Amino acid sequence: MNENEQMITRNMPVIESIIYRAVNDIRHLTGCSVKLTVSNVAINENDTVDSLIIDCCNVWDVTLEYVIKRSRKRERVMMRRSLCYLLKIKYPKLALRTIAEKLQFDGHENALYNYQEAIKHLQVEDAVFLQYFEPVKHLIS
Repeated sequence: MNENEQMITRNMPVIESIIYRAVNDIRHLTGCSVKLTVSNVAINENDTVDSLIIDCCNVWDVTLEYVIKRSRKRERVMMRRSLCYLLKIKYPKLALRTIAEKLQFDGHENALYNYQEAIKHLQVEDAVFLQYFEPVKHLIS
């Protein structure tokens, strides 16, 4: 990794925070929806996982804290299930324990349960689940 890539990797949380604020400011001030991303950065898988989670939050126009806050609100549950599914599909070797840690579940069992529930929602084409999954499914291609 060259010096520039190391600097960007170290500062990724700051960069992502700035991008998130900029997207929200642009949407608020102009009514236009934009997508800003960092490109040409070689980062480790852990940072890539974090980026996928943040990208989903940006698409849903919520903060990560909103998604991971313990709540049974259907919206948050569907977002967490979408994230579990996307992470497991995009990174098949990613441990369920890691997914559980990222989403602040009590254990890997919750990550597995949410992943399995997401599969069920997709099989029956659950409209509520698809409302949250459809806008972010392109992030795994």
